Amino acid sequence: MKNKYDLSIVIPALRTNVWSTLYNSIENACKRYKWELVFVSPFDLPDDLKSKDNILLIKDFGNVPRCVQIGVKNCNAPLFFLTVDDCIFAKDSIDLAIEKYNNTCGKKDVVAMLYGEGGNMMPK
Repeated sequence: MKNKYDLSIVIPALRTNVWSTLYNSIENACKRYKWELVFVSPFDLPDDLKSKDNILLIKDFGNVPRCVQIGVKNCNAPLFFLTVDDCIFAKDSIDLAIEKYNNTCGKKDVVAMLYGEGGNMMPK
């Protein structure tokens, strides 16, 4: 069975007020690959995200480790990235990380990425 996406981004999520900003930063960071955003949260999607076909919302009231396990189990991609809901990705950063992985890594390797939280970007 072929995967629907190249990357699943898993987020145990509580802060619905930042989800749209997160989604927009992913669009800016990952233009060359298909991706899905997997929220595990007790809350509904904000109205502006309800029409997005690459978002999976799994309703759960559990703690963060439980939500991560549920999210990873439901990924539709061979790669996943675990982050926080107030994450902001730099332009093209996900594309570059996937290319690095594809060109230099094997199945047992990982790539760690820097990202900003709460509207602050980490320095390069």
